[in-house]
Amino acid sequence: QHYYITNNLRSADVLLKMKIVLFVQILIVCASAEKTFFDTDNTFASYRNWVVRDKGILLFSFSTYKENALLLYTDGGVDGSQDFLKVQLVNQKMVVHSNFGSGAEIFEIGERLSNGVFHSVRIQVGSGVITVVLDDAFSKEQRFDNSAADNTLQLSSSLFIGGVSKFTTFDLIEPDMSLEPRFSGCISGLKFTKADGETLAPPNCVEEEGTAEGCEATACENLSYTDSCRNGGKCEPQLDGYVCNCEGTGYSADRCTTAATVAKFQASEYIKYTAQDDPIVSKYDSLSFRIKTSRTDGLVFYYKTDNFFMSVEVVETELSLNVGFGTSQQLISLEDNFFICDNEWHTVHIGRYESFITLEIDGSQISAQLANPTPVRYNKDIFIGGGESLTQLDGVRSQLNFVGCLQQLTFNKMKMLKDAKADGLGYSVHGRLDWMCSNIQYVPVTFGSSESKLELDQWMLNRGLSLQFKTSYPDGIIAFTGTESTYLSLELIEGSLVFTAQKNGEKTTAQVGSNLADSNWHSLTARYDTTTITLHIYGDVGDVQEDSARFRVQGDFNIRSPLMLGAADESSPLFKSGYRGCIRGFSIQQEVIDLYTKLVTQPPGVVAGCGSLDEACSIQPCYHGSVCNQEMNSFTCDCTGTGYEGTVCSEEAKPLTFSGDQYLRQLTSFPEPKRERDSISLRFRTQAENGLIMFVTTDTYNDKYMYFEILESKLYVIVHYGIQKFFRLEPIVSDGRWHVIVFNRVGNKITLRLDNTEDQFTFRDPVEFPYRYAYLGKAPENEWRNVMRMTKSRQAFDGCLQQVKFNGNDLITLMGAANIFTNARQGCKFQETTDQQVAAFIRSTYLGLPPWAATNTSSVLKFNFRTRESSSLILFHGDVEADYVAIVLEGGVLKTTLQIGDGSRTVSALMPGLNDNMWHSVLLEITSQIFILEVDEMPMQQPLSESNFDFTGGLYIGGIPENVNSSLLPYGMQANPYFLGCVKALIVNDVIQDLLQAGNGKSGVRSECEGTCAAYPCQNGGSCRQMENQFDCLCSGSFFKGKTCSEEMSKVRFTPGSSLSYTLYEHKTTIRDDLHIKFKTTDSFGGLTQIETGDPNQFIKVVIKDTFLELTMNIGQERVFARSPSPVNDDTPHTLSFWRRNTAVSYSFDGGEITRSSLNSVGSLEFGVIMNIRLSFPYNSMQFSGCILGFDYNGITPLEDTNLPNIVKSPGIVEGTCDITPPTTSKPIVTEGNPDPDPEDPDKGGNDTDNPDDPDENGNEVDPDSKTTAPKPISDNNSTQQTQVKSKSSLGLPFILLIAAGGFICILLVVYGVSRFARRRQGVYKTNEDKRVEDQQRIEYDKLTMHEEAFELPSKRELYM
Repeated sequence: QHYYITNNLRSADVLLKMKIVLFVQILIVCASAEKTFFDTDNTFASYRNWVVRDKGILLFSFSTYKENALLLYTDGGVDGSQDFLKVQLVNQKMVVHSNFGSGAEIFEIGERLSNGVFHSVRIQVGSGVITVVLDDAFSKEQRFDNSAADNTLQLSSSLFIGGVSKFTTFDLIEPDMSLEPRFSGCISGLKFTKADGETLAPPNCVEEEGTAEGCEATACENLSYTDSCRNGGKCEPQLDGYVCNCEGTGYSADRCTTAATVAKFQASEYIKYTAQDDPIVSKYDSLSFRIKTSRTDGLVFYYKTDNFFMSVEVVETELSLNVGFGTSQQLISLEDNFFICDNEWHTVHIGRYESFITLEIDGSQISAQLANPTPVRYNKDIFIGGGESLTQLDGVRSQLNFVGCLQQLTFNKMKMLKDAKADGLGYSVHGRLDWMCSNIQYVPVTFGSSESKLELDQWMLNRGLSLQFKTSYPDGIIAFTGTESTYLSLELIEGSLVFTAQKNGEKTTAQVGSNLADSNWHSLTARYDTTTITLHIYGDVGDVQEDSARFRVQGDFNIRSPLMLGAADESSPLFKSGYRGCIRGFSIQQEVIDLYTKLVTQPPGVVAGCGSLDEACSIQPCYHGSVCNQEMNSFTCDCTGTGYEGTVCSEEAKPLTFSGDQYLRQLTSFPEPKRERDSISLRFRTQAENGLIMFVTTDTYNDKYMYFEILESKLYVIVHYGIQKFFRLEPIVSDGRWHVIVFNRVGNKITLRLDNTEDQFTFRDPVEFPYRYAYLGKAPENEWRNVMRMTKSRQAFDGCLQQVKFNGNDLITLMGAANIFTNARQGCKFQETTDQQVAAFIRSTYLGLPPWAATNTSSVLKFNFRTRESSSLILFHGDVEADYVAIVLEGGVLKTTLQIGDGSRTVSALMPGLNDNMWHSVLLEITSQIFILEVDEMPMQQPLSESNFDFTGGLYIGGIPENVNSSLLPYGMQANPYFLGCVKALIVNDVIQDLLQAGNGKSGVRSECEGTCAAYPCQNGGSCRQMENQFDCLCSGSFFKGKTCSEEMSKVRFTPGSSLSYTLYEHKTTIRDDLHIKFKTTDSFGGLTQIETGDPNQFIKVVIKDTFLELTMNIGQERVFARSPSPVNDDTPHTLSFWRRNTAVSYSFDGGEITRSSLNSVGSLEFGVIMNIRLSFPYNSMQFSGCILGFDYNGITPLEDTNLPNIVKSPGIVEGTCDITPPTTSKPIVTEGNPDPDPEDPDKGGNDTDNPDDPDENGNEVDPDSKTTAPKPISDNNSTQQTQVKSKSSLGLPFILLIAAGGFICILLVVYGVSRFARRRQGVYKTNEDKRVEDQQRIEYDKLTMHEEAFELPSKRELYM
């Protein structure tokens, strides 16, 4: 970003003098109280060593604009003590690094020190303490434990200021100190104590380079506009000129006048850089860029080395930085929910020095200190905008590629976007990257398998569905909604598009097209109403095909299930083959839905972008880090070691738990004597230090065998193929985490891998291994002794196994086959507690669990729940037409319905109000005679005539699947079939149910209650929006603000005649409006608020007319009018809420019933370009006066910060209160016979007009009644006043004329000076009056160009400013 400029404005003799002075300064002793340091490759000044001993003081001041630089360094020398002192600037903060005999310590002090202002520094050493005082205001100290030392700081090297010479002739403790960034700026007042530790004196300079004596004006000062840095660039002085630092401005070139390189990413594009040079070790990192996006998630920048990673990404609308050394990670994001997804440019700077790291966005900064950092060895790849497989990148949270624009991305001085555009060495651009930032279109998505799908909102009656698709597969479901008997579907059948509508078993179809699977884009629209279905298909060349069909029986379909895009729902027996290809531009009733935002939940097989279908792996269809293998017009996913299975590795593989005598045994009846290959892969987790994982042998005598076991927390592998080979892998595996083993034998070569550790071995002779027996965890009791004697641990495995694949067979999946037997437990029950088993339901869904089986004595089910929903279904199990149990909330009361045989019982808990968001316990017990419901230890019971229940199907928590006929359930369960809240500690017949496992990967379920929407954190009516790892409270319309909508909005009192105006810099049109205002007043008339657009015929006005509140909105050719049902001038708070969604309008007064209506317009109805928001405006010559207690329009809340530059407020606005304080009037103190009028108040006689109360020229007062003059009383302290009056009366007329003449002369001089100054400024553009006409056009053009470059603001804002 730095461009060198020689300062041509300085005359040649000045430059020559500077060079001579600098040359002489190097030759003589460089003693000076002030020095200017220039940014060269060897800038430094060295002084004699600072002798500290037991105490000492060092003082200096500095001024700089450089953010990272070395200020001071000295140490004891490599042959002396290990003491040292280093002071430097790191990301505009001062960092002090020191050693005082007992180990190095580091701390930081101050912030934003690179502001060009002088900062004073005092360093004091004594009694094992180093104290640093900054600007005489901030102080920090570091104490050292040096009880074994001599309590002195031993320094023998020179004292280096501004940098360390790269030609130093002696060794330092840190030999790479000459590589530290050098200081540029001014340092003055350098002093330190002499050997006595008390006398302060300036030190003698021994050597210097790149400096100048004194802190004189630099080349950056007094620059003309022509030579100055433009567009916000910073001028930085150099030895013989200056440079313009254009970082973060969006411009480059010599004076920041040329737009910098910009790249637009649209989810499927990214840049990869592979280092070409030898690896280097660095303590520093610097990353800066500008970012513009409207997407809530996406990877921006990623870098990983052997011991370090850095991930910069947009996560849930905020920019997040995740860094880590080794296994430790630290997440840094800006406080106060800094929203970055506003489609505006934001400037980001990230800096790291050793353990200190700083993230700065638009001037807002946050910093942190990493634990145990090590120097970073740069030798790996860098990804910009995304990557190949994000699941394999450590520390990445978003799992989506970036969508938006990046500009000026510079990493450690590498201009990466500029170099990538120029096809620089080591750069590769993946996808079609656009090198300009035009509007981001809606990103297409690709459905990679026949099972891939997205869940969208309902497709309602009379609402047209539109989308574009491209595929090479002639068959597949594009969209589906409904049930088995009543549904709507759009599908490709042999290359034709078919729209099917089935109602109660009667099917109606419409069909268009014949060869649509041609890998070209096609557009379709589909619509249905009570009588007809209609289907259109549009080609790229404009041809249109249409078909429609009428229903035999008319009526609504009453479909309430979500619309599935890409495949039918799993519960439907229809349409097993889903769509494979690309879809974009999806909309319902012309309201475009951004499908890319649906990928945040990582639906299996659906990815952003639309790559070539012949290169399916390019779209990254495989999930959870699985490997994509390209096939002819298709792909396969290798799920080995991921813990998932299925077409795209999206379904969690079944684990088994082994403990004690539990095992799995496989018998191969016909072993292959001459197998060329063997492969074993498995996942395991354990905390046991010893145990057998797997044992494979050829016979019961163990002629040839191999096994995997854990011994002393490490993995041992023994292979005995006649000749024994022993493997020992070093990583600790008994840590309770999942580990992956992959074993492959090809011929006589063995490859063994544990996680990322790999080993190989090749046998000399050919290998034959006709295995017959395979054991997992242990062996049957009669075979265990023979197996155990061959192992070293001689212990059974205690832990979990998953994805055990032996020569292509998944042994766990094949459980139940004739040759496989196991007594291991299903699932991974791994040191769980009941409180850890939590399911937080944040949206409508359900969890399926194993069935509840009846026992001979009593069957018990118990759990805990919390919610704020007054009515919802918590638990359901069974068949509605046979035996079932259902637990519901109705009006805050818990009810349980139990149906066994022909009898049905319902029991209600005694306690109401269970929807208080507190934990409540529930116990349900069924015995041979009674049915017990216990809530919060308060039981209720009813007798049973039959207790042998048979609950078929699964046990469902949180809701019921769609294949359950809910119409047979009680009405309360039908109306609220889903639960929103938290459930924990579900125990069925003393067995803890694995809620974590059931909810893993389930959309709408989280494993923690706190910190999610299921805990109902939003107060005062705020709505909760669940992000991936946190929640967001939407407070619009609640008249509260804050993280949980718990803080009242700002109050502003408008006195009569006062007003406030908010100007929008970014002019947008909208198809939705949200207006909320809360106020109180006693006025009968007045304008409350007005939303103005660029069209005077389009507006929103809220006024008080005849004591009633009226709302008027003019939009397009439509008009909306609403009037409050009662007067609002009673000085009590009143509210108005107004919503518009395209043509749907609704409003509410004082939180009452919502009135809804619809406008007559067709298509998108946009409100004009919004320009201004006014509060308190004239209406019928009356303005609003009163108090506004909250205002929100489309998220704009001007009353929360009225000091913004685009807000104009008139006098009379009182912020923070609605109280009206009566004005206080002070009466003058009147002494007897002395009114003493205020000379400043004209109403009190203090003016120059004739007034009977004025004193006469002698200072006497005039009695208004008698018209006689009375002597004025003389106070004790009026001697000065008497003197002044006397002097005034003796001045005389000549003196007054002299003063007038002098004033006239001064006016003439001022006029002459102004005219000369104007002519001088005019001389910047012309040299004499003769060229005035000739140059006028060029002058005006230069002025216009200068104005646009300097401000570049919209004309409205420019006029306003």
